[in-house]
Amino acid sequence: MSDGALAAITDSLSDVQKTAVTEILAGKEIDTTAASNLTSDAINAYSPAKVSALSPDAVASLTAAAVGSLDAAQVAAITTTQAAAITATQVDALSATQIAAITPSTLAALSPDAVKSLDTAQVSAITATQAGAITAGQVDALTTTQLAAITPTALAGLSAAAIGSLDAAQVSALTVAQLDALSPEQIKLLSPTALA
Repeated sequence: MSDGALAAITDSLSDVQKTAVTEILAGKEIDTTAASNLTSDAINAYSPAKVSALSPDAVASLTAAAVGSLDAAQVAAITTTQAAAITATQVDALSATQIAAITPSTLAALSPDAVKSLDTAQVSAITATQAGAITAGQVDALTTTQLAAITPTALAGLSAAAIGSLDAAQVSALTVAQLDALSPEQIKLLSPTALA
């Protein structure tokens, strides 16, 4: 980044924000206070490599607005350790496009509470590849409304453990198209109580 571009970004920032941007661009780790003061413009100045270099605590300290302003490449750079620190409030700020950019392993690292906060547009953006990484604990956290929003292709991408963890309320919320997308082997994974 040129000095002129950096100056244009940092001119409107507070001293704490300027320090954070300067430290990140210099390859230094920022603390949680500096991370919590980053604006959308400041976080957008980070390369994907700089985003992935943030500590999990710094990621957890980012504002929802800062997280919501990440581009697809920055979102794809989030590590599994960072993802485990992402809060439900931060997940709420992600767009469907950003959700689609999350790597499968990163999606699997989100806490069940973070997954539970996904809205239906975000859930419907989950790909079959991503769905294959969703854990049984995350599936257990999904509401019937969320499950009804998952695409049939993504539902069919769920792992055996994730399908086996579906409860009766969740199974009853599935659409005909979703059930049709499951293979006979996947149907056999549903527990008898889930089919009751």
